[in-house]
Amino acid sequence: MMTRNGAAPPRRIPWQERRSQLLQRACELVAQEVQLGGNGLLKIIDSVAKKFSGSELGSGRRLALAPKTLQQWWYLWNANGRTQSVFALKYKTVERRKTDPLLLRLLIEEALQTGASLAEIVGNLNNAGAKISLQDVRAAFPRGDLRKLERSRRELTEYRLQLEKNFTNASAKWRRVVLKQRTATLRKILNKDAALERRILRQRDQLQRKFLQADARAVRRRERIQRELFSRIEDAK
Repeated sequence: MMTRNGAAPPRRIPWQERRSQLLQRACELVAQEVQLGGNGLLKIIDSVAKKFSGSELGSGRRLALAPKTLQQWWYLWNANGRTQSVFALKYKTVERRKTDPLLLRLLIEEALQTGASLAEIVGNLNNAGAKISLQDVRAAFPRGDLRKLERSRRELTEYRLQLEKNFTNASAKWRRVVLKQRTATLRKILNKDAALERRILRQRDQLQRKFLQADARAVRRRERIQRELFSRIEDAK
């Protein structure tokens, strides 16, 4: 790609190469200071290390350079022709394994539906016989998306806990209402039963009085008939 003026854009330097360049410049500065014959070597190394430590490497990295580390690099650099190749990192970049997009989708759906974390879901799958690397799964997510997924899982968990709390409170309130209504109904039944019992007692008393009154009239009538009969017998004599 060319810029508007036709020139090629500046090449983006990898952080590993930027690191080698900074260490080369640091060691060259130490060599210059030593040649000038100012302070001693250790003081020069200490001063240069403070100057270069914390320098930006790119990709969010910074150079960590302690005086003792720079001292080791200085002797190694000085003994190997003072070339920048001395500072090359001695490791190979391992290509990251790709995670199946369908598996990622299933994991996301499971996390959103159940509220479980990726670690729990992957652990359950591995216990069932699957072979899934949690590290590979996390690496397949962009950092922002992974944070959003974790935040969604926490929000879902909090929402479910709130729903459970609301249901428990509503259930307790419903039980109190039912118990109150049941108590009120029972109280009404007892009141009606007491009123009915009093009514029955009144009716029984009334019937008993009527029976006694009728019995008394019958006794008086019988006595009157008896007197009349005795009187007729006397008259007949």
